[in-house]
Amino acid sequence: MEVKLDLVIYINGIPLFVWEFKDPKKDLFEKDTLLGTEQLIRYNEKAIPELFRYNAFCVICNGLEGVKYGVSWGEYGDYKEWKRVFKEDKPINKNILIVTIRGLFNKSRIVEILENFICFSDTDPKKKIVCRYPQYFGATKLLESIENNCKKDTQGTGKGGIYFGATGCGKSYTMLFLSRLLLKSNKLNRPTILLITDRRELNYQLRKLFYDHKEYLQCEEVVGIEKSKEHLKRTLANATPGGIYLTNIQKFLSIDEVLTEKWNFVCISDEAHRTQDSLSGHYKRTFEGEGLRHCKHLAQVLRDSLPNATYVGFTATPRDKTLEVFGSIVDVYSMEQSKYDGFTVQILTNSKETKLRLDERIAREINSIYREMESEGTNKEKIEEDQESRTRRRKALSSPKRLRAVTENIIEDYERRVSLRQTVREKAMIVADNKEAAFIIYQTIKEKRPTWFANEDPLFPERSMVNLVISVTPEDREELKEVAGDSGRHNKLANEFKKEKSSFKIAIVCRMWLTGFDVPSLDLMYLDRYVKGHELIQAISRVNRSFLGKRVGMVICYLPLKKRWIEAFKALEEMGEMSRPVEIDELAERLKMQIGEVDSLFSVNEEWGEGVKQFFWGSEVEKMVFVRKIAEWINKQTEQWRVEILNKLKKLHITYQQCKSYENLEDECKNAVMLFEAIKREWKTPTRAEKIQGERIDALMKHAFDVHGEIRDEGDEILDMSFNYSRDPIDMGSYFSISPESLEDRAKMYEKINNLTEQLNDKGEKGQIFSEKLKDLVSRINSSWDEQTKYEQIKQEIQQIIQEAQTLLEEGEEEKKERKLSDLIYSKVLVHVRDKYAFNFQDEKMRNLSEEIRQIGDKYIKQIDWDKKIATRSRITKALDFSLKNAEWPPFPPEKDLEDQPSSSYSTSVVIKETIELLIYVFKNIVQEEKKEE
Repeated sequence: MEVKLDLVIYINGIPLFVWEFKDPKKDLFEKDTLLGTEQLIRYNEKAIPELFRYNAFCVICNGLEGVKYGVSWGEYGDYKEWKRVFKEDKPINKNILIVTIRGLFNKSRIVEILENFICFSDTDPKKKIVCRYPQYFGATKLLESIENNCKKDTQGTGKGGIYFGATGCGKSYTMLFLSRLLLKSNKLNRPTILLITDRRELNYQLRKLFYDHKEYLQCEEVVGIEKSKEHLKRTLANATPGGIYLTNIQKFLSIDEVLTEKWNFVCISDEAHRTQDSLSGHYKRTFEGEGLRHCKHLAQVLRDSLPNATYVGFTATPRDKTLEVFGSIVDVYSMEQSKYDGFTVQILTNSKETKLRLDERIAREINSIYREMESEGTNKEKIEEDQESRTRRRKALSSPKRLRAVTENIIEDYERRVSLRQTVREKAMIVADNKEAAFIIYQTIKEKRPTWFANEDPLFPERSMVNLVISVTPEDREELKEVAGDSGRHNKLANEFKKEKSSFKIAIVCRMWLTGFDVPSLDLMYLDRYVKGHELIQAISRVNRSFLGKRVGMVICYLPLKKRWIEAFKALEEMGEMSRPVEIDELAERLKMQIGEVDSLFSVNEEWGEGVKQFFWGSEVEKMVFVRKIAEWINKQTEQWRVEILNKLKKLHITYQQCKSYENLEDECKNAVMLFEAIKREWKTPTRAEKIQGERIDALMKHAFDVHGEIRDEGDEILDMSFNYSRDPIDMGSYFSISPESLEDRAKMYEKINNLTEQLNDKGEKGQIFSEKLKDLVSRINSSWDEQTKYEQIKQEIQQIIQEAQTLLEEGEEEKKERKLSDLIYSKVLVHVRDKYAFNFQDEKMRNLSEEIRQIGDKYIKQIDWDKKIATRSRITKALDFSLKNAEWPPFPPEKDLEDQPSSSYSTSVVIKETIELLIYVFKNIVQEEKKEE
């Protein structure tokens, strides 16, 4: 057979790369043009196997934009694009041919990739991995950071940095590539590598990968530390230079000694944001309950055990505290870019409106129990704290009536999507708010669809179509423990759920499987759990893994979480721009001041003595006695004093959470906070009588709520993970039949909706009887749904603002621009807010304020990427806040008349916050339109 190749690239006479060119008019993404890959496979198998014996990888190309590389025998879906040239660059989504030549086929880089970034499985020679571009840049930049920050000399900090990579982007292989680079580093001199996870299943996955690539790593000492803590201590104390060890962070819990002082020891932590981003500690009771024992957080224990090691963190969702522990972000690979590159898929969301109704009879009964508690001597502050904890939104989620209604809707929706073939393998995950809620959902499904459990077998749980996957404790009831099973059952279920074809279709979870658990065929999630921030992103990322035939991942939400999505993705985007937490020194100083205020309040008690010093010199029993005496003394103080100390302790706790991992935070501050929190915990501990009353309230709360009306479907829509205002809308018409109007909705629009309309107060006013607080809870939850229905009204308002901005920019002259911007601020922001809240404000004062605000805007918005820099956004927000307050915007609202409440009642802080948000929105659009014209 005569074969004509388009392009073969040789290095030192070896044919390492084969290019196949296709018609540029054809799209590589269409099935009928996949001949490039098929030809390469045919060449390999039949025509010229000798050529492909030396092949590193192949490239298929149909023009400037359509270029992909992959192994010669791989499926088309395994071919990926190279989108970076230099390590400082962000991914480039155009001119891919040029980027591939300059980036991938750069002479020195292609040799480096041949040497270090292509690996074979030791057990399956057909399993060959060529690195993706984020893996290459992530590994090489981390190596450089580790070499620069290792403690070989006194200049080293031991902070190797953070790899901020999207869920599903292949971080495990990045760790594998990094490990090879570390072992070959001359500067590190054959370091010892410790890979740390916080979940057994994550450790198992990582261990399996490294065991299978010993030859690639050129390392025979790949050891999983799975046994006791003694095994961990012996292994690390005698670790082999150039050895690789894998373990769980929990094995360090009770270690209080230095295991090794080696400087060339590298700790790589997976999911670093969860258990390893705090260097503080706390006090807890001893087993007998008669003493207080100091407990360090895991990150601190690890660093005390390996004091000279260099620490590296891998995470898809870093937090400020993560940066303080591991150092700055070394490289970023976003979820949005991962979706563009085909490593993950688009996520669609669907909100199911589930409004609540309160059973007022039960509310009155609960109220009477609180009156009993007060008459029996429980102080008002304790009752207020208890009521506050019970009237948080998630407390209403466990009502059996509500859960049954939600479950029935889940069953109906699942059957509809399966019948319409909107799921590739019919796999779904139901996320409940807690274990009891998950169990109720499981029981309801079993009652409504018994045929789904026809294959149920206690010995082979994986045969059932529906399974409950939760961890249990000895305190859980027997019925729940029997269904949930042990870790062995969980492992069986995990293996079965990952199979493309299995009878196990629906997993009901609470916390398990929401992080680090990859099932590419999973494309359906029913979310009935209040999550936010990194937890929310980790949860919904279970459905975004790429899989053959999978176009989207669907998240059906039974809670109003749109604002939380916006906040979570926005926080991640801002995190990618920063190298360290903002104003951490200022927070530490604030904490010192707050500690002094609390200490002065306690110092009037003779028992306080030297306070923190006296406490820390005592034994475990003496510590417990000291804390109990102070807690008893608090109960004897006036109500006004108790309220004051509680408020100060709350503020102190918030500040401490923001800066507790700051390496320069003094131990004296940490010790003081731990003492204060131990006192508060002891003071809040309920008596036996209070526990009994609390159990009565718990039982009643379960039946206090029901679903009001039918569950309303808001339709499928795109979950936008980007905050680039100017990006074109995504065309989703090819996914499956859904409303075109809903497909054009932008995630940023929902941020605007929530910022303008959601002014909910999570706490009832003091003195309000509990039944009123429950009514307020129902009102807040239902109002959250109402806010999400006001989209069109707000959309028109935003479009008007944008049109004004466009008209302004067309003027062209700087003076007219300034006047127009001032007028825009006046008419579209100040007048709008004034009329909305119905307060009086002189027109002349308002025009002067508009001009003052314009000048503030001019000072900041001409800076490059001002809206993406947290420090700049903070400064402009403070400047606007000062200007508005100085102008007495808004005037203080009139006091409420009990008989006739005026419609102009409002919160000044809410008005100022909304005004600032609208102003920043206008400034952003002005800048973007100027860029377009340029």
